[in-house]
Amino acid sequence: MESPWEALLKCFLPTFFTGTIEESILKNNKLHIYGCYVDDIFVCIKDQRQLQQLKQHQSEASILTFTHEVAVNGNLPFLDVLTTATNVGFITTVYTKPSNQGSCLNGKSECPQHYRNSTINAYIRCFLTHCSSWNNTHRELERITQVLINNRYGNTEVNDAIKNAINKWYKKEDPVKNDKILLCYKNIMSTEYKTDEHIIKDIIQHHVYKRRTHHFTHYIQHQENIIAADKEQNNYKKILPTRRPCHLQTHLQN
Repeated sequence: MESPWEALLKCFLPTFFTGTIEESILKNNKLHIYGCYVDDIFVCIKDQRQLQQLKQHQSEASILTFTHEVAVNGNLPFLDVLTTATNVGFITTVYTKPSNQGSCLNGKSECPQHYRNSTINAYIRCFLTHCSSWNNTHRELERITQVLINNRYGNTEVNDAIKNAINKWYKKEDPVKNDKILLCYKNIMSTEYKTDEHIIKDIIQHHVYKRRTHHFTHYIQHQENIIAADKEQNNYKKILPTRRPCHLQTHLQN
């Protein structure tokens, strides 16, 4: 088991390493826009010559190999955001890969309700944070509504969630500044795991115990029919299981 210091160093050293490299690179390369998330970098450059210089400086400083992707017709996807360059700035919207078939958690899945709510809210949060114009927002709103309906979510459920999210988004207030610093020195465990356990027990009882009990009842009935037939022929022989399985005994007792 690793110590707390080892876990801290695993997070700190990569960040320190990339931060040091970026600091040395940005000193020699004046870039208008530079954004980095893990190993994905978004930059705004003048021409191909500046791009090659940037890649060379990054490779020399980090001993890593970098690949690049150039915008096509002003469009460049970065993570899950599609960025479009215009004369007055950038326009952003949600980016989905061509291979995306629109699958998500099914609305009729046997899972806690807050799982389904989280799925809907994740789609809503994307178009609220990624779309920079109302036209893109409306287009993305129609797309995610159709995606959720295709995955068996109800129209009323989806529309109510979207309405509540939009109202909260545009009516949110500035957070109140608090000079107090809260130090959490005790571990806090959520009790939501109890809901998950309850759902799993219901699934097992419905799909496993019921089926096994049905098979056992059918077996007993079959044996009783054999005994009745043997009695009629005066050839009685009791054929019963010497011991029932433990899980069936427990189920029948409960």
